[in-house]
Parts: sequence; C-alpha cells; structure tokens
Amino acid sequence: MLGLGNGLKAEKSIAYNLGFVLRPLPTLNVSLDLYQITITDRIVSSGSLLGSSQGVVISQPVLDAIAANGNSLDNVTETGLQLFTNGIDTRTRGADLSFIFPVAYPWGDVTYGIAGTYNATVVTRIRPTPAELGETKLFDATALSDVSTASPRFVLDLSALWRFRGLSLSLMEKIYGSSSEYENDDGDNPTGKLQYFQTTIPVTPITNLNLSYDFGRRLRLSIGATNLFDRKPPRLNADLLAHYDSFAYGDNQGVQAYPSFSPFGINGGFYYARALFTF
Repeated sequence: MLGLGNGLKAEKSIAYNLGFVLRPLPTLNVSLDLYQITITDRIVSSGSLLGSSQGVVISQPVLDAIAANGNSLDNVTETGLQLFTNGIDTRTRGADLSFIFPVAYPWGDVTYGIAGTYNATVVTRIRPTPAELGETKLFDATALSDVSTASPRFVLDLSALWRFRGLSLSLMEKIYGSSSEYENDDGDNPTGKLQYFQTTIPVTPITNLNLSYDFGRRLRLSIGATNLFDRKPPRLNADLLAHYDSFAYGDNQGVQAYPSFSPFGINGGFYYARALFTF
C-alpha cells in the first residue's frame, strides 16, 4: 500500500472536566473525575483505498489519483493508498475513579486499592468522500473501529499491597473490558475486493504478582509475574485467517495469528527474579 499525505489543518478540541476528592476518613482517599472531550476535524488515517488486486481493477479513480502524484506502480498484486486527513468529529465521555484504603494489622500493613477508568468515543461526523475517489469510501470499517471500539471502554485495577518488616507482597488484578476491530483480507478472495471481518476480545482479567524482601538498606530481592496465568487474546476471526492462509493469493499474512490491537499484548505470561543493589 502507498501512503499519500495531504494538507492537514489543526484539530479543534473542547474538553470539559469535573473532578472532586472525598476524604471521609483520615486514611481513606477517594477521587473521581468526569470529563467530555469534543474534537472537530480530527486527524485520522483513512481506510485502505484499493486500486487494484490480483490484476483486477477495483477502483480506477484510486489508480488515477496515484498516477496524478507521479507514481508508476504495477497492479499485478495490490495497488492502493492510505492517507491522513481531517476526516471526522468525535466525542469522548469518560470517568476515572481512584480508591486507596490503608489498614494496619498486627501481622503487617495492607493498602487496598481500586482504580477504574471508563472511556467511550463515538464518531459524530464523517467527512464525505472526495468525488475524485469515486465509489471508494474514504473511511472503511477498520478506520472507524480503530477510533471507537479497538480500545476497551473500561479498565479496572484491584490491588492489595502487604508490608511486614522487610517483606512485601503486591497483588493486582487488572480487568480489561471488551474491544473489537474490523480488519480486511487484503482482497484475498475470488472477487479481489476487500472483505471485512470483526475480531472481538472479551472481558479479560490479568493477574500481576510480586514478592520482595529487603536485606537492609542496599539489597532487595524480588520474584514475580506479569500475567501470572499466561492469558492471551483469542485468535483473529477464523474467516479472516482462512483468507490470509490461502496460498492461491500469494499472501503471507497467515503468520499473524493474534489481533494487534490487544490491550494486554499477545506474548502471555512474563516471570522474573531480580536483585536490586544500591551503592
């Protein structure tokens, strides 16, 4: 794909924020922030504007636009473009909550925490497709889902930190809300035209654990895990993978098995032991 730039103007944004902190007890700290952000003429990436695929002309106006910029490309495999433009207006509404509650026990001090964020972005206006592109849409399902659904609407952190003399134990449960994205098959189908498939990642909890001991002032040893239970996102939409894996189209994208938009990555668990020595 060929990316072509165009003249961009500055985005216009308006943000409203309402926040307050509650301290009903000396040891309790609660804060809540509410906000709304409105952006007009937001700079975003367009969809995949396909001119030709597998030697079949998909959109002559797209091929003409590429040629008008002085580019000479063969259309044996795939020819197209993608650009950035002031293409949409969006409205984001969200809330951030923080709750910290330390408690002293005979067997040590424990700090309990709850932190949550909710964030919902909707597209309120889409720039019309320029006439020069013909019937090709400036923004496809992938471009719009990247803005509105590819990130989880909520993330919740539940944590507890226990300290007793030189020993400390930290446990965090990070819960990601569902997310989804539409992705095209690069025309890997008999029509040569782009087909779109939705991949969804469900609500997923990720557990992080760390155990440390301080040997005086200079040495600290720790063992722990990030993503203790080795959770991975589901594989890409099965129909999309089947198109990617079709050797009839000479495509090697079948090596991508997991969605790239996963908020907690695709590498699974990470386990460690470390020593910190202070000079």
